[in-house]
Amino acid sequence: MRFVNLSILTILLVNLVSGCSHSVIEKTTSGNDRPTINFIIEDENLYDSVVYVNGINMGNAKEYLFINRQELMLVSGSHLVEIKEDNLTIMSEKIFIRDGTTKSIRIVR
Repeated sequence: MRFVNLSILTILLVNLVSGCSHSVIEKTTSGNDRPTINFIIEDENLYDSVVYVNGINMGNAKEYLFINRQELMLVSGSHLVEIKEDNLTIMSEKIFIRDGTTKSIRIVR
């Protein structure tokens, strides 16, 4: 009798666990109001320049091009945006950006 009870309990647990693994996941999107920046680069030699925001390396400038509608998402407030090439700062700009806005920054040497 005890073996039968354990078998039934095991079957119930397996069904319960397998039911959880097949649960439906619904993907929802919501409007994002965070501020963003992007870059306008006319000199293709500057595409590989590196973007720093508040001293943090954010990747190459070509990842956030205005013409491709690519943007770097920030938090609202003041930020120091630096563009470096071969570890030399070629441009530095202090910006203030608010929720719901996008600032385009032109990168020049």
